[in-house]
Amino acid sequence: MFLQRFRKRDCEPRKPPYPHLADMTDAYFHQDYDIFGETLEEVLAEYARTSHLHEVEGAIRELEDLLKTPMAGLLQRFESGVGGIDFIIAKDDVGARAWLDHTRDVLAKYVAQARGER
Repeated sequence: MFLQRFRKRDCEPRKPPYPHLADMTDAYFHQDYDIFGETLEEVLAEYARTSHLHEVEGAIRELEDLLKTPMAGLLQRFESGVGGIDFIIAKDDVGARAWLDHTRDVLAKYVAQARGER
């Protein structure tokens, strides 16, 4: 019984609190991010173009959830919420909020375009 509990608890991958953002950061924001573009907008465009619409909408919901939280500790919550990241989005919480706001807005634009909205 103990061995089963140990295996189940410690060997199964843990789902991060923000799984859509974790998928986005793991796949598109790493040391070779520039294969997708030189700017944040270009990388996000590639993510939106190659992902299912529900995944992009999930990332937007997770960004909105993060942005509802208090400013203090925002950067740390983002990094731990996606299970760790290989890049630096900001030096502090203010920069993190700006990055998260901008990322949400860019992704929302792609969702609106995909849905035929203005």
